[in-house]
Amino acid sequence: MLLVSSLLLLVTFPTVLAQLPLPNPPYTPPPPDQGTHPSNASTPNSQWSTLLGNLLYFYDEQRSGKLPSNERVSWRNDSALDDGSDVGLDLSGGYYDAGDYVKYTFPLSFTLMSICWGALDAGQGYEAANQTAYLDDMLRWGLDWLIKAHPSPNTLFVQVGDGNLDNAYWGGDRSIPAPRPSYQINNTSPGTDAAAQASAAFAACLSLYSNRTLSASSSPLTMANNSYASTLRSHARDLYTFATNATGGMQTYQTAVPQSADAYASSGYSDELAIAALFLALTDSGVNASTYYSDAVRWYFSGNLEQQLVAGDETVFNWDSKTPGIAVLAAQLAAANPDLVSGSNTTLKVWQSAVEGYFDAIVNGTGRSYLTQGGLLIFPGDSDEASLNPALNVAMLMTRYASANLTSSQAAQARYLDFAQRQLDYALGKNPMSVPRPRH
Repeated sequence: MLLVSSLLLLVTFPTVLAQLPLPNPPYTPPPPDQGTHPSNASTPNSQWSTLLGNLLYFYDEQRSGKLPSNERVSWRNDSALDDGSDVGLDLSGGYYDAGDYVKYTFPLSFTLMSICWGALDAGQGYEAANQTAYLDDMLRWGLDWLIKAHPSPNTLFVQVGDGNLDNAYWGGDRSIPAPRPSYQINNTSPGTDAAAQASAAFAACLSLYSNRTLSASSSPLTMANNSYASTLRSHARDLYTFATNATGGMQTYQTAVPQSADAYASSGYSDELAIAALFLALTDSGVNASTYYSDAVRWYFSGNLEQQLVAGDETVFNWDSKTPGIAVLAAQLAAANPDLVSGSNTTLKVWQSAVEGYFDAIVNGTGRSYLTQGGLLIFPGDSDEASLNPALNVAMLMTRYASANLTSSQAAQARYLDFAQRQLDYALGKNPMSVPRPRH
């Protein structure tokens, strides 16, 4: 494990900037023994509001560190308060991974990026469900920890905790086994993918806190905070520069931190670079935005990512693989800001062709994925351990693309929305067992 330099030991972090006040009394999930109740055609639909509230409540359950006085989860305790002490830093806080007590930056950054992207597209859903303050709370708990994990421009902590030690422990959060070592990437031992993905998270959330949208039909959330946005901007830009200009060159982060390989090994870094550049293009304007867009196009083609969308080779969208999301996000940007792509050979039509070729292989069953007898989309090798993850991520991308009116035809729009709805229906109970399905 590499130790931080003495300069890093002196670093100070910005105070937490004001966030939205949480509802009082707080939202808590309804008792499960009550079952579901008809929504009675109410607006907003009470079932969807409950589902959204429950999803955000899950992140409260995953909190690490010193908990706030308004913590909603009665059984979650202050925990892992000494994280980072081995390197002279405060790395407490953030979220535990899955059912474990290790903290991993790479998948967390993907999660934060994805949630901010969704809020940019459909933020009014949070408003209607009275969950905007909880969205803000959830994001800041993760982003504030990422800020701690990035104590200098060319240093990013990518893991806190020992995976082997932690996986052998099945107890509560008051007796988490020690030691909890802190692992970093830096200028001489870089991790291109992890740095770029963290940049993408900061950039996507910067757009959210700057009241930007991805289409004229989207209404921004009431989360604008210029001071917080400025902090996110600084980290987004520094991390992208770190990812692209580290003196140690470009490499996957598990090369520098092999301890992360068992849980979250990365298969490459071109996709993280491309999606980070696209989100940075959204946060900027003029020449800077065009430069970021050109970077994204360069990473996309130099990494041969377009091949990952071709029938038979089509990849999933998840913490490791961002390629399908790159094409969708690029189409959104190209449609919303034609000036951004002026002078480029990679225009909206190029992205439409890539996205719809990918979607059509899935919908028509001509690619490597297939539907179970009950109708669930399966990607062999990817759905084995997380059965709903690939299916619902495809549904999310299809809904985002079609709802933004980016399709080349109305028939394609209807086709994608129908397929996405059937995947969502399956997850929520319209399946052979007639019960909602867990994520795994």
